[in-house]
Amino acid sequence: MASYMFNAILILSGFILLAWIQVPKMINNKWWRDLALYGIIFILALYYSLTYTMHWPLIDPIKAVVVLMNGVYSILGYDVVE
Repeated sequence: MASYMFNAILILSGFILLAWIQVPKMINNKWWRDLALYGIIFILALYYSLTYTMHWPLIDPIKAVVVLMNGVYSILGYDVVE
């Protein structure tokens, strides 16, 4: 367990360093769309890095897309096949 925590601390420090370098430039240049996209990708990458390192169960992105698309299809009136 201690090695997992050490690896998690290394990952967190790497992500903090990346944010510390990239985010102030985006804020100073007022690149709000880039900052929003960077934030989403950053959070997803951090989540998957930590879940892989700590051996937590991963969320399957395909299942999330299927649930989302089934909802969209049912709103549009299409038959949803499970």
